[in-house]
Amino acid sequence: MVASIPSNDILKGQYTGYIRDYTSEDMAVFFSIAENGITGDEITQQIKNVMKEIPEYEGKSPELLDVHLQKIWQYFPHVSPEEQKQGFYKKLEALQGKKDTFFVGSLFSFEIVGNTASYSKRLVEKNF
Repeated sequence: MVASIPSNDILKGQYTGYIRDYTSEDMAVFFSIAENGITGDEITQQIKNVMKEIPEYEGKSPELLDVHLQKIWQYFPHVSPEEQKQGFYKKLEALQGKKDTFFVGSLFSFEIVGNTASYSKRLVEKNF
Protein backbone atom coordinates (compact mmCIF):
# COMPACT_ATOMS: atom_id res chain seq x y z
CA MET A 1 0.00 0.00 0.00
CA VAL A 2 1.22 3.49 -0.79
CA ALA A 3 -0.21 6.39 1.20
CA SER A 4 0.74 10.00 1.65
CA ILE A 5 -0.89 11.92 4.50
CA PRO A 6 0.88 15.09 5.75
CA SER A 7 -1.16 16.24 8.75
CA ASN A 8 -0.05 19.88 8.52
CA ASP A 9 -1.92 20.26 5.19
CA ILE A 10 -5.08 18.74 6.65
CA LEU A 11 -5.31 21.52 9.20
CA LYS A 12 -5.24 24.07 6.38
CA GLY A 13 -8.51 22.60 5.08
CA GLN A 14 -7.33 21.11 1.77
CA TYR A 15 -5.52 17.85 1.11
CA THR A 16 -5.49 15.22 -1.62
CA GLY A 17 -3.73 11.92 -1.08
CA TYR A 18 -3.73 8.48 -2.63
CA ILE A 19 -3.63 4.82 -1.74
CA ARG A 20 -2.38 2.15 -4.08
CA ASP A 21 -3.11 -1.24 -2.51
CA TYR A 22 -1.95 -3.53 -5.27
CA THR A 23 1.30 -2.89 -7.11
CA SER A 24 0.16 -5.39 -9.75
CA GLU A 25 -2.73 -3.09 -10.71
CA ASP A 26 -2.42 0.22 -12.53
CA MET A 27 -4.98 1.87 -10.28
CA ALA A 28 -4.96 4.05 -7.19
CA VAL A 29 -7.66 5.48 -4.96
CA PHE A 30 -7.44 9.23 -4.41
CA PHE A 31 -9.12 11.01 -1.54
CA SER A 32 -9.45 14.63 -0.59
CA ILE A 33 -10.05 16.30 2.71
CA ALA A 34 -11.50 19.70 1.96
CA GLU A 35 -13.65 22.45 3.30
CA ASN A 36 -17.37 22.46 2.50
CA GLY A 37 -18.27 23.84 -0.90
CA ILE A 38 -15.49 22.31 -2.99
CA THR A 39 -16.74 20.93 -6.31
CA GLY A 40 -16.01 17.61 -7.97
CA ASP A 41 -14.14 19.39 -10.76
CA GLU A 42 -11.92 21.15 -8.20
CA ILE A 43 -11.15 17.82 -6.54
CA THR A 44 -10.29 16.27 -9.91
CA GLN A 45 -7.88 19.15 -10.55
CA GLN A 46 -6.28 18.59 -7.13
CA ILE A 47 -5.81 14.93 -8.04
CA LYS A 48 -4.11 15.91 -11.30
CA ASN A 49 -1.80 18.26 -9.37
CA VAL A 50 -0.86 15.50 -6.91
CA MET A 51 -0.19 13.11 -9.78
CA LYS A 52 2.44 15.50 -11.14
CA GLU A 53 4.42 14.90 -7.92
CA ILE A 54 4.26 11.08 -8.07
CA PRO A 55 7.52 9.65 -9.45
CA GLU A 56 7.64 7.54 -12.57
CA TYR A 57 7.23 3.80 -12.09
CA GLU A 58 8.85 1.44 -14.55
CA GLY A 59 9.42 4.39 -16.88
CA LYS A 60 5.80 5.56 -16.85
CA SER A 61 4.41 8.73 -15.35
CA PRO A 62 1.02 8.42 -13.68
CA GLU A 63 -1.93 9.71 -15.65
CA LEU A 64 -5.64 10.06 -14.96
CA LEU A 65 -7.35 7.74 -17.40
CA ASP A 66 -10.85 7.80 -15.96
CA VAL A 67 -12.83 8.75 -12.88
CA HIS A 68 -14.72 5.61 -11.88
CA LEU A 69 -16.58 7.14 -8.95
CA GLN A 70 -16.55 10.47 -7.21
CA LYS A 71 -18.60 11.01 -4.09
CA ILE A 72 -18.59 14.01 -1.80
CA TRP A 73 -19.74 13.58 1.78
CA GLN A 74 -19.00 14.74 5.30
CA TYR A 75 -16.53 12.09 6.25
CA PHE A 76 -16.16 11.94 10.01
CA PRO A 77 -17.51 13.46 13.21
CA HIS A 78 -16.08 16.92 13.52
CA VAL A 79 -14.28 17.84 16.69
CA SER A 80 -12.64 21.22 16.47
CA PRO A 81 -9.01 21.70 17.50
CA GLU A 82 -10.27 23.85 20.38
CA GLU A 83 -12.59 21.07 21.60
CA GLN A 84 -9.68 18.63 21.39
CA LYS A 85 -7.50 20.95 23.50
CA GLN A 86 -10.30 21.09 26.06
CA GLY A 87 -10.21 17.31 26.44
CA PHE A 88 -13.12 16.20 24.25
CA TYR A 89 -11.84 12.63 23.87
CA LYS A 90 -10.81 12.26 27.52
CA LYS A 91 -14.27 13.40 28.59
CA LEU A 92 -15.91 11.04 26.12
CA GLU A 93 -13.72 8.15 27.26
CA ALA A 94 -14.67 8.92 30.89
CA LEU A 95 -18.31 8.18 30.01
CA GLN A 96 -17.48 4.55 29.16
CA GLY A 97 -19.46 2.27 31.48
CA LYS A 98 -21.55 5.02 33.08
CA LYS A 99 -25.14 3.82 33.52
CA ASP A 100 -23.97 0.47 32.10
CA THR A 101 -23.48 2.09 28.68
CA PHE A 102 -20.45 1.70 26.46
CA PHE A 103 -19.74 3.59 23.26
CA VAL A 104 -17.92 2.06 20.30
CA GLY A 105 -17.48 3.06 16.71
CA SER A 106 -15.35 5.25 14.57
CA LEU A 107 -15.75 8.38 16.70
CA PHE A 108 -12.93 7.07 18.91
CA SER A 109 -10.64 5.97 16.09
CA PHE A 110 -10.73 8.44 13.19
CA GLU A 111 -12.89 6.40 10.80
CA ILE A 112 -10.33 3.69 10.13
CA VAL A 113 -11.92 0.22 10.19
CA GLY A 114 -8.91 -1.55 11.72
CA ASN A 115 -8.58 1.04 14.47
CA THR A 116 -12.32 0.94 15.16
CA ALA A 117 -12.25 -2.86 15.50
CA SER A 118 -9.15 -2.76 17.73
CA TYR A 119 -10.62 -0.11 20.01
CA SER A 120 -13.90 -2.01 20.31
CA LYS A 121 -12.10 -5.28 21.03
CA ARG A 122 -9.94 -3.68 23.76
CA LEU A 123 -13.03 -2.12 25.32
CA VAL A 124 -14.78 -5.50 25.48
CA GLU A 125 -11.67 -7.26 26.84
CA LYS A 126 -11.23 -4.61 29.53
CA ASN A 127 -14.82 -4.49 30.70
CA PHE A 128 -16.38 -7.91 30.10
